[in-house]
Parts: sequence; structure tokens; C-alpha cells
Amino acid sequence: MLRKLLFVLLLSNVSVVTAGAATRYHVPPSVFAKVLRVHNCEEPSWSVRGSKYAGGLGWLLATWTKYKLPGMPLSAADATPEQQARAMLHFVHVANHDVWPDQISCHGY
Repeated sequence: MLRKLLFVLLLSNVSVVTAGAATRYHVPPSVFAKVLRVHNCEEPSWSVRGSKYAGGLGWLLATWTKYKLPGMPLSAADATPEQQARAMLHFVHVANHDVWPDQISCHGY
């Protein structure tokens, strides 16, 4: 019950705005700052397209497929930074039990 409540509270800090066919995912600046830390350590751009990894956070293709939200692109390489940030928030909550990836020793690109 507590875990479900925490998930609802996390979602309440993220808004989804639909305008026509485009959906925008807004994440709080504090969350996006954590995502940028991962991005700066993982990839040089947000649209990396590899055979195993994609997007600006170095998503394994299978991990992106599992944690992206409905309506997000099939590949993280095609997702906006905001979409990738929202998927990362979902990943952190569900798979990492609210623990963000450790990027302390990384110096980034």
C-alpha cells in the first residue's frame, strides 16, 4: 500500500500534456537534474542509435521497451529528453526501488 502511494505521489510531480498527436512529458527540474547527470555520463547526445543501446541515457533496447510509457517512441533514440526522463523516473521507481543510478565517479562527456 505504501509503495503504491509513493508511486502516485511520484506521478503527481510529473504532468502529461497532450496536444493533438504530440504528447509532452514535463518533469520537475530536480528530477531532470538527476537525469542530466546520467546523460552526461552515458552518451554524448540524446539520439544515440546503436545495436544494443539507444537514446541519451544509454538505454538497453529491452529496458526501454519495458519502462517507456504508452505513446512513447519504440526507440529511445527517437524520444525527446523529457520522454527519456519520464521513462527513467518510471525505471527508478519500479526496478531500482527509488534508487537513482550512481554516477559519482563519472566525469561525463
